[in-house]
Amino acid sequence: MNLIPIERNGETIILKKILNPLEADVCRANAAMYERLGFQKPWIAYLAAVDQMIIGTCAFKGPPKNGAIEISYFTFPKFESMGFASQMASLLITIARQSGPDLEIVAHTLPKETASTKILKKKGFVNLGEIQNPDSDPNVPTVWKWGLQPPKKAK
Repeated sequence: MNLIPIERNGETIILKKILNPLEADVCRANAAMYERLGFQKPWIAYLAAVDQMIIGTCAFKGPPKNGAIEISYFTFPKFESMGFASQMASLLITIARQSGPDLEIVAHTLPKETASTKILKKKGFVNLGEIQNPDSDPNVPTVWKWGLQPPKKAK
């Protein structure tokens, strides 16, 4: 799997194909997110590709804040249940650990067991409880907050 950076203007510079409407919408939505939260590499959004086929998107939701970085990932419907979301989460964790080894990595999910909660548990995340949705979505007033602590330093 390759992660293709979505640039500040919502364009990608690596991909040699025309984006379909869903992929283009994702890129525009991430450009709008950058306007709200800032654009600072590597804390950006990415298209996830396998063999030049876009299978989903993943992102850091803005630069680190208060010692933490939030990740999100989404597999396009026809590629669900194939392990791609887990791969995206792993790649984001790797980027975060390389760029900010002392950061806590957080994620938010619906407050119920889902495929995403299973992925987070497998990656070592701990459910930190139910909180008010930081995205202020009236359709989803609360979410579960998940945290992955930085690795313990050897003494």
